Amino acid sequence: MCDVFSAGRNLVKLVVRNAWLSVDGLCLMPTLTYLTLEFVRLDDEDLSRINACFPNLTQLNLIGVGGLKEPKINLLHLTTCQWSVSNAPLSLIICAPCLVDFDLRCIKPRLVVLEAPSLSNFSLSLENTDELRLKNCANIQCLQLSVECLSLGFLFSMFRHCSTVKRLTLDLVGRTEQVDVAEFGIDTLLVCFPNITYLNLGPRAW
Repeated sequence: MCDVFSAGRNLVKLVVRNAWLSVDGLCLMPTLTYLTLEFVRLDDEDLSRINACFPNLTQLNLIGVGGLKEPKINLLHLTTCQWSVSNAPLSLIICAPCLVDFDLRCIKPRLVVLEAPSLSNFSLSLENTDELRLKNCANIQCLQLSVECLSLGFLFSMFRHCSTVKRLTLDLVGRTEQVDVAEFGIDTLLVCFPNITYLNLGPRAW
């Protein structure tokens, strides 16, 4: 087991790859603003220690981080986040009032909750979920969706309050049920996203 977090309290940027990390004895590191964990196993199932010890993170990259069950990102200063979830957690919760750019890729979480009132650029790759909740996400300008869902109706209902979207990229992956074109066509997209000026539809979405 590797404990690299205790290496220094005055770090500004930290990148860790291919490791097994313990958070035992992890101390407050208020100067750290950039953190990347890539292909690591982390002994912090809900990310509570990461949130508490790195409160001033502005950029966070979690790529293939294992050991997470019900992770929650709760960072007041976070502006950019890339999160690629390697396992199938019970839930994902992101609360970040300053988050502007967010790239989320995950497989079959039961629940995804996103509260990010400043979010402008959102890329979501999602393989099925029971519930997706968007709280105070009414300022999204650029939305990129690559999802497997029960129907386009379900998908559109999740983003019904995102009328500010101007650039939309949409594709469906995996199995999707047959969709009534008359009910879910371009007209439906324009109703859900009335202000789009750019539209890119992948083969399955089309």
